[in-house]
Amino acid sequence: MCHFLKKKRLQIKFYLVVFLCLLICLVNHAVPAARIDEYEMKAIYLYNYAKFITWPNAAFSSTEAPFQLCIMGVDPFDGQLEAAIKDGTVKERTLEVRYPTDIPKIKGCHILFISHSEHWRLTKILEYTKQSSILTVSEIDDFVTRGGMIQFYMLDNKVRFSVDPQTLSETGLKASSYLLQLAKIIRRP
Repeated sequence: MCHFLKKKRLQIKFYLVVFLCLLICLVNHAVPAARIDEYEMKAIYLYNYAKFITWPNAAFSSTEAPFQLCIMGVDPFDGQLEAAIKDGTVKERTLEVRYPTDIPKIKGCHILFISHSEHWRLTKILEYTKQSSILTVSEIDDFVTRGGMIQFYMLDNKVRFSVDPQTLSETGLKASSYLLQLAKIIRRP
């Protein structure tokens, strides 16, 4: 009887291993089709920056005020930012996406993604945001060294980001140590 149970257990283990191998093969074939594209990943990063950066209370008009993610310029996300934040909250605040077109309309944004299309007025935008607790993010070359806070860049086909912690702290923002560990730290000259 014991020999029979051992044989049965071995059979079950064998079938389990075969099943797991088949499952791994199926998953490996499905993964490329489900690969996250560059702007979907950047949208996820923007949402997560809201979780790992602390804003001063004065950055919000009230305790019920929503957290505002803003895109200035041509929107490269094609609805992916809205999808990333759908039904999400940050520190018990609802999330909103806005599209300011003029610099004064940036007021009230908590995260401002500055599109490539705005490179011609980047200096003016950064000058305006320096006076408030707005996290500035872009993929414009040399964004951080020009006074921006977080810059996306691609390395080995993966989205990466650099951060200037000094620029963050000058506006009253505080990045978590976890976020800073993931980032390439840039210091302005």
